[in-house]
Amino acid sequence: MIFFSCLARAEETTYRYEVYKQEDGAPVCTMRQKGVETKEQFLRIEVTVPVGSKLESASLVKQTTPVEVVSFPLDGISPPAEGGNLAVLTLERATFGKRETAFLQVQVNTAGAVSSPIDCKTEEGDSVSYFGEEGTSKTDSIDVSALEFWLKDGASHKQNLLDQLKTIDKKSRTLLVHLPSGAIAPPMDNAVSEGEWIQVAFLLPETEERMPRITSKNCEAVNTFRQKEAPSAKEGADANMVPPGVKPEERARPIKFKLVPVGQMFRCGAGPLSYEVHPLSGYEAKRQKEAGTTPEAASSSVENVVTARVRPRYHLAATAMVGFDTATTRRFETDSSQLVQEVTDREGLAVYVGATWMVFGVDYEAMRYDNYFLNVFAAVKPTSPTEDAVVGLAFTYTGSLSLALGLSLHKNTRLTKGYTVGSSFTGDGDIPTEKTWKGMRPGFFVGFAVDSNIYDALIKRF
Repeated sequence: MIFFSCLARAEETTYRYEVYKQEDGAPVCTMRQKGVETKEQFLRIEVTVPVGSKLESASLVKQTTPVEVVSFPLDGISPPAEGGNLAVLTLERATFGKRETAFLQVQVNTAGAVSSPIDCKTEEGDSVSYFGEEGTSKTDSIDVSALEFWLKDGASHKQNLLDQLKTIDKKSRTLLVHLPSGAIAPPMDNAVSEGEWIQVAFLLPETEERMPRITSKNCEAVNTFRQKEAPSAKEGADANMVPPGVKPEERARPIKFKLVPVGQMFRCGAGPLSYEVHPLSGYEAKRQKEAGTTPEAASSSVENVVTARVRPRYHLAATAMVGFDTATTRRFETDSSQLVQEVTDREGLAVYVGATWMVFGVDYEAMRYDNYFLNVFAAVKPTSPTEDAVVGLAFTYTGSLSLALGLSLHKNTRLTKGYTVGSSFTGDGDIPTEKTWKGMRPGFFVGFAVDSNIYDALIKRF
């Protein structure tokens, strides 16, 4: 699943921290943005860690006597996407317990080495209040129910929807899932691959017949989405639907949800991606209500701008290779009797330069299985580009650094001016020969290849 930042017009509420190393190599943690006490059921914290590291553990240390430590559960720690450095922490209000000031404490795992606990406080060294008074908005209630449903049964519903959509056009998709209010449904990553088909989906009550809307904001390859307009607030509503905001103890039965696609699928080129989310009336986010937007307007005005990074996908790269070539070489010399003799040998150690074509494109932050072997290269010897060439496949583990296996082709050397093996040569200079593709000499090449994407590949892999 893909993590997207929801940017509301109202005040930002996310707490943001950064873990980095000092000059002496010791890791430290600093609060970069102090959020606002959440009134919702789930607390969200973003932690930027060094590339190649991950959070081993995370806790909130309450400033009580005695000190109380509340650990984030394993499923509440979303690791950075491959090649990224943004980790997301999610903690339920009930797990945190009684409201108290606290500070974040983390441990970082780098290449298998786990750091000592690192305290994350404000620049003044103070602890903060993460949870405020519990909210009572309609959106809070319906979103909490939808999130509980998603965390419990979301995986199966997601796969069912993907399978249904794939039967229509045989295309694989990535789902970007939103709660009824338009908020993201965690946990998610923070980027998608260039050209990857994307489908926005909403969690809605099963009895809901209306559809929310999305509109395009920015996409390098797609400027607008085609979709039907959503019905009006009264149109298509079910009289038996459990209204948003009904307290859990007042429900006759639990709300059942469905996962529905919204708008047409789309894909974008490398760069920033954003789109606007317009939830249905009755599910609009509380923050928008506080800003003075009416429910009627919420069905057509901008609710959230959802943003993400679209990672580049590479298709072609310049390549240099060094390895062993088994092809035979052929040259002519004279013996002590001045008779022409043929001498054969192996090409042996050889250097080639050329290009590698990644057949389906490669995203170095999220390599697919075909990226490891479907890489076709063609190269020539820099000292004799019209006489010696090699074609084959590059097998890569990380991308850009590969094992090259291929067929080498070399021009044949033959005698000219009537000379044959055994003829007498008494002239000055070299024995007259020529290079020709007739009777060319094939061979097997095995070697090490590196291509021009090496910097991006290593940075994003490690």
